[in-house]
Amino acid sequence: MNFTLKAGCVAFCDVDDSLISNSRTAPCAQSEPCAFDDKGAVCGYVTPRQKALNKLLSQGAVIVPTTARSSKGLAGVQFAFPVAYSIVSFGGLILCPDGEPEPRFYAMIKQGAERYKGVLEDLLALVQREAESRGICLRSRVVVDCGLPLYLSVKHNDKSRPGYKEELALIRNLAAEYIAVMAPEFAIHLNGNFLAVLPPFLRKEYAVRWFLENIAPGVMSIGFGDSVTDLDFAAECDYVLMPSVSQAFEHLTAA
Repeated sequence: MNFTLKAGCVAFCDVDDSLISNSRTAPCAQSEPCAFDDKGAVCGYVTPRQKALNKLLSQGAVIVPTTARSSKGLAGVQFAFPVAYSIVSFGGLILCPDGEPEPRFYAMIKQGAERYKGVLEDLLALVQREAESRGICLRSRVVVDCGLPLYLSVKHNDKSRPGYKEELALIRNLAAEYIAVMAPEFAIHLNGNFLAVLPPFLRKEYAVRWFLENIAPGVMSIGFGDSVTDLDFAAECDYVLMPSVSQAFEHLTAA
């Protein structure tokens, strides 16, 4: 089914640490739980200021969550505004108002997923082998969404462990050495306790660009995110928004 977007503005918004706080404990007073994992445990909160910003954005724009979360992961987030379209899995899928993948975009991504499936599986084996040999406790997987193998996800299992960030950075460097030789077109994203290795067909900015060209042509747009990888999709938009305490803002002010 084809859908049209009737709005004067569309806001492509990263979810974790942008629209909500990616935390299993309340980040401040009056924070409200708004995200839940597959066991029903709270894994995200919305702070009073995030709540106010979400309300402000939703009053003037159609908000399109644009997230690394899978479609299943996004379903665990309770937004205080209506969600029609969403972009999930680092731009691997555009979900329509009926919750189904946009078929034209899905067909494009499927070709890339089939081409790079073997490389992702090799990277997963490398990460698991190197982590085990060094005694680093990780959880890693190839993220599969709506039947498509899309990217490698790696997280540390013990964020209370001193040096966990250094251990995750070590795994990042080992993965970088591998792709420099075997798959130089891949990209690596590391922010906090989330390491992702992305094949070349998978970028949030590709999905945002396609969305603006095919679903919302000519509509004013806003890009909002906290990570360095969000800057590229935000650059596809007319205006850019980011938290002042974020990886993205730190990156820009340090340049």
